Amino acid sequence: MSLTRVVLASGRSIDLSHLRLSSRYGGLPEGYPHRALNDRRVGRLLAAAVAQ
Repeated sequence: MSLTRVVLASGRSIDLSHLRLSSRYGGLPEGYPHRALNDRRVGRLLAAAVAQ
């Protein structure tokens, strides 16, 4: 089931069939995110995407 359809400028259409929400910095101890933390998280996401 498609939640929505987006038509790109090229004419190609993309259907959104799943949407997953999560807390970006859930479980982060006191303080705020910084570049090193963001770089580690992005690295883990990229590694997970490549593994799939």
